[in-house]
Amino acid sequence: MRLEEVYEYYDRKWCRIAISIGMTESSVRYWRKKGAIPFRSQILIEHYTSGELKADMAHSTPGRKHSKADAEKAQKEFSNDNRV
Repeated sequence: MRLEEVYEYYDRKWCRIAISIGMTESSVRYWRKKGAIPFRSQILIEHYTSGELKADMAHSTPGRKHSKADAEKAQKEFSNDNRV
């Protein structure tokens, strides 16, 4: 997912993004500085938007190469952490 689409989804409010996924506003603003959203944060956003926004490794924070195995591991960890 692209930063712009998340920003638009949350009515162009950085604080609304942060609150909805349980992060600080400064963390979310850091994405703006980097120009991309970390993949693990994208997974959170995908979950909290009920899949309306989809995580995409191609649009994650530059600097780290993500593999399909990384994506599956992160999604599995998130699912295990959120079981009731």
